[in-house]
Amino acid sequence: MTSFKKHMENMKEDLKEGMQKVGHSVKHTAMDLKDEAMGIMQNVEDKKDELMEEYKEEEYRRSMERQAREEKKDNSYK
Repeated sequence: MTSFKKHMENMKEDLKEGMQKVGHSVKHTAMDLKDEAMGIMQNVEDKKDELMEEYKEEEYRRSMERQAREEKKDNSYK
């Protein structure tokens, strides 16, 4: 009976060690995924800022063209 009990204790310790390794692996995987998600979010934020800047520049260009057309139209009536 002592041999059986010793065998059960060894299995229990092996299982405990295995579960700890799995736990560490899951933790590190989760941290890696979080870092990747944060990087993706930053890339999206940067792209949004870039597109907003392009939009503002295009809007300004259109405004200047509109103003130039209006001034040209006003000058031709004078």
